[in-house]
Amino acid sequence: MANPQPDEFTRISNELYTAIMQTDFSKRQRNMLDLVIRMSYGCGKKSALLRPVDFEVVGVHKSDVRQELKYLATTKVLTVDGESISLNKDYDQWRISLVKAATNSKRFEDILARNLRDSQVGKIPTEVGKTPTKTELENIDGWQNTNLEVGKIPTEGPPEANGDTGSQPPKESIKEIKIYPNTNNNARARETNLYQQFQAEFGRPLSPTEIGQIQNWDKEMPLELITEALKRAVLGGKFSFKYIDRILLEWQKNNVQTLLDVKRQDEQFQASKGSNKPRAPNRRDGPQKEEDDQKEFYKTLYMG
Repeated sequence: MANPQPDEFTRISNELYTAIMQTDFSKRQRNMLDLVIRMSYGCGKKSALLRPVDFEVVGVHKSDVRQELKYLATTKVLTVDGESISLNKDYDQWRISLVKAATNSKRFEDILARNLRDSQVGKIPTEVGKTPTKTELENIDGWQNTNLEVGKIPTEGPPEANGDTGSQPPKESIKEIKIYPNTNNNARARETNLYQQFQAEFGRPLSPTEIGQIQNWDKEMPLELITEALKRAVLGGKFSFKYIDRILLEWQKNNVQTLLDVKRQDEQFQASKGSNKPRAPNRRDGPQKEEDDQKEFYKTLYMG
């Protein structure tokens, strides 16, 4: 019968663990993350030493490992340097969507408060000021997340430092609950919403290159214009990042900064259509296909 001992555990902060839970990793990506965490934090070090074939122990075939590692590195979840692989603790830098329910921080807060009230998770199950004994540890499976080295039984004396922050009391309590990862995370939530909109419209996951493209748009253009460009491309049957980029570049060239500016341009375009007289085709104008493509683009751009 399995009998895991509480003095041998993987030490990971609740904040980081919550961020991992609320990020929309695939099953394969999550299995790889778990192995990296077990072989780094679980061995008392910052990085794991892993080869592609090693990931087979968590059900990931070596032929898929390089692609997944490249993706997790591109999205800034992992740092990969040859066989040295480490988890980026700054989850605000991660460029993978949150799960849909993760944006509801109140719901997570309620669940956390209920469980803290019920079992007082995070409190040392001993008298105040008393260091738990080995017997007490063996009888309580849930006593973890204390300032201990990996695999070390607590002894009498002052608590040891935990990382760079020194000895600190548990962060969570019933009266004061810190919610992760939604505090100070507006930028990531904004990008997550954009990713989800694009994935929903395109009906498939986004590639790292497409995620990078959205990040570039988000730096240069207002959010409302990005979503409007996506809407117009979809309505025009153009499921293409290149096409959306063309719309945004056209708006940027014409100093369009708000949806009101877009509306004005639509109206001006419609007015100009009525005043322009059709002209006979001219062979010097170039191939007919190029002219038709241009007309189709402007039809989508101005919703005309």
